[in-house]
Amino acid sequence: MRTKNFIKKIIPKKFFLILKKTKYYQNYLNFGKFIKPKNLIWLFTDRGFGSEILLLLAGILYTEKHNMNFKLCSVHSNITKQNGWTDYFNPFCEEINADFLKINFYFWQSDDNTQMKKQKYNKIASSHLGKSNIYTHDIWFKIYNNNFFNQKYNSQKYNLNNTNAIEALSKVIKKIWKYNPEIDNYIKKNINTFEFKDKEYIVFHIRRGDKIQGASKEVDIVHASSFVELYTNKLSQYKNIFVITDDYKAYEELVTKLPNSIIKTFCNKDEAGYVNADFSNLDKNIRFNKIKNLLLQIEISKNSNYFVGTYSTNLSKIINIYRENINCIGIDWEFKIIDY
Repeated sequence: MRTKNFIKKIIPKKFFLILKKTKYYQNYLNFGKFIKPKNLIWLFTDRGFGSEILLLLAGILYTEKHNMNFKLCSVHSNITKQNGWTDYFNPFCEEINADFLKINFYFWQSDDNTQMKKQKYNKIASSHLGKSNIYTHDIWFKIYNNNFFNQKYNSQKYNLNNTNAIEALSKVIKKIWKYNPEIDNYIKKNINTFEFKDKEYIVFHIRRGDKIQGASKEVDIVHASSFVELYTNKLSQYKNIFVITDDYKAYEELVTKLPNSIIKTFCNKDEAGYVNADFSNLDKNIRFNKIKNLLLQIEISKNSNYFVGTYSTNLSKIINIYRENINCIGIDWEFKIIDY
């Protein structure tokens, strides 16, 4: 609505009525440009890993929807050891890892000061890369809502044929989620260290830390007792439980409450809740090892008989998406790609 009103202010009414009938008007509504851009340059930042991946997938769907090229700048991410995405995965698109693409604002803010920063950013980027590009912040509010995911998707590249959002996202993540040789060897070497004797197991994901407390709190704590209740009522035939958690106390609570189950975790005893700001300030080699360990746990989750997650966290969402919502249960609420 803001875009339409802006155009009305700067263009006389009779010309506006003519403009509305052209592709240029729709281009402006979609991209903020009268000439359709060729490329979306997706920017990694210091968000949590789950958030980066979920929104990356949405950005890819956007480019497929609008027949654009997807390009990536991941080097300025808090998961970067040296290159960003390719520290962990094989490349799937062109990467533009330039210093001038590092951002100094939040995509989701729309106050006047942030708008000025976005405009300045686009001007500098355009001076280096030309005017045929748009950036993550240009489409943020177009993709970060459930209306975007209530569509059907088509793409020859990702084998989408009038495909719903969950299936489309699943196909995209399976195509790009290809580990580089170092990470692939690490996972193959370590994945058997958790194995249960009878091979069947379920996974619980319990997120605490800054998700449930502090200035960045988003939701109330989900106690281990909620997992125990669900397990007792629906999943008690599985004796083996692997726990992904950022708080060792959550693991201890489960061990206490489920004495007849075999429960394993890779969480260390000194871990008391993930705080993204603290993670961002760690040495890059420590961060790299933590992400490697997280990827190992995601692999374990992909292959479990059931996955029980907290869907207020994006990590649980991307595991659910990979599994196409098959044998997945939300402990806090039903699965939604965007929570509001």
